[in-house]
Amino acid sequence: MCIIKPSKKEMEILEQIIRNVIAEKVTRQNKLELLMIAKSLKEKGAEGIILGCTELPLIFPKRFNIPVFDSLNILAERLLKCHYEKRKKKASYFEGKLLN
Repeated sequence: MCIIKPSKKEMEILEQIIRNVIAEKVTRQNKLELLMIAKSLKEKGAEGIILGCTELPLIFPKRFNIPVFDSLNILAERLLKCHYEKRKKKASYFEGKLLN
């Protein structure tokens, strides 16, 4: 497996897109540029896209022709899983104490 990163110019564009999302000033051009960068990565051989910045999933298309990994969504799912596993263990512990 190899990591394919955006070019320096693409990184500059991504930074501006992120700043526009934060400022709530996203343009149609920003969305097109983000899509073009993703397509460029795919053309270079990327088998998936990691949206490592929490702002990018807000404007990235919901469907893309290779897997897209939304870091914020992954983090949220993992936190919920950990939370509910702890609650389940705690409930089991107390149920065991009540039965003894």
